[in-house]
Amino acid sequence: MLQIFMCVFPNQLTDYDPTKPELHAYNDLTVKDYLKSWNMETEKINYYINAFDTYLQGYCYGPVDEHKMAFMAATLFQNILHGDMHAASYLRNGSKVFIDALHKRLESRGVQIYFNCTYEKIDSKQLATSLGKMEADDFIFCHTPSDINYSKFITATVSYNGTALVEDDTEWGSCFYKEDNQLFSILSVVNLKKLYGEKTVQHLNLNIKVNDTESANISSSDLLQIIKDGMQQHFKDITILDIVNRVDWNKAMPIASEDFVESIRSNQGQNNFYYAGDFMGCPSMETAIVNGRKAVENLLKNSRI
Repeated sequence: MLQIFMCVFPNQLTDYDPTKPELHAYNDLTVKDYLKSWNMETEKINYYINAFDTYLQGYCYGPVDEHKMAFMAATLFQNILHGDMHAASYLRNGSKVFIDALHKRLESRGVQIYFNCTYEKIDSKQLATSLGKMEADDFIFCHTPSDINYSKFITATVSYNGTALVEDDTEWGSCFYKEDNQLFSILSVVNLKKLYGEKTVQHLNLNIKVNDTESANISSSDLLQIIKDGMQQHFKDITILDIVNRVDWNKAMPIASEDFVESIRSNQGQNNFYYAGDFMGCPSMETAIVNGRKAVENLLKNSRI
């Protein structure tokens, strides 16, 4: 795979910053249309289309026939440069491993981190918050901008009886579905046995978008019935038995539309406000981390509170 890309795209491999995608590059083509323009065998093109689609929708972004190639190029080309696509795209224990490592490292350097508090006022070296007064030589106070439209999701692991088939294949890995008009829309199904082996046989992981904020606190028994009804559309030969694990995400990742990214960039750095996160560029942990580092560097350089 690396040899193919080195031959076909030598410049793209290193010349693009994943935190600043050129939004109108690649002739404004979608990922799918751009990949189809490659001078390669149909089998290889279809492989990359499927890989990009898994990558995008795994981050709750749009499918390859809707999302622009400009958002994806830098991250995937750089990932491929440093390793195969599978190793670069899939974190079996989740991206939380990066967050936990960063958290531990900061605290080892004497940083104190507080969550879910509101800022009230600052006086000299004292910060007044809803959690009380805090004193330090330096403060960095982070908050979520009010204009970011987060989504609500539920991740549910379910057990089942029967045989889960996708186009007569029992060894499928994951499926993604277009959003429907339901209050609870199943957007992806992951075959856990394919990822983790026999210990998770007869278990599936579902990502369900909640389209009504009033319904976010649905009981597990009601959710189970919704899952049973919804899964019948995709898997005819299985019976959903139970929800064995459930995680509610009240602020899932916003989708980085072109207009949204441009609006964030136009405000970057104004009044010493710095935005970070993968909604500013390519959907990836790399983008989020690099953007976060840039924001910190700007804060250290421009604002000493």
